[in-house]
Amino acid sequence: MATKARRKKKGGFKVFLLALFFVFTTWAAAFLVWLFWSDIEKLSGFGVRRPAPQQAPKQSKEKISEGERKKLDDVIKRRERQEK
Repeated sequence: MATKARRKKKGGFKVFLLALFFVFTTWAAAFLVWLFWSDIEKLSGFGVRRPAPQQAPKQSKEKISEGERKKLDDVIKRRERQEK
């Protein structure tokens, strides 16, 4: 009977070490995932936000002459004065 008791203690210690090893391994894996999460997202493409394509402002094909531009500026200034 003395040998059975010793075997249980050794087996219990091995199970304890195995459980401790499992806990630390799991913790280390979780820590590494947390540490490199941004790289993991980039590689997998999961959760990557793609910016919406911005359209360049369309430029008018019409050319406004300097005289017309001055007239328009005058009209805008008059309206601003009237609003005040």
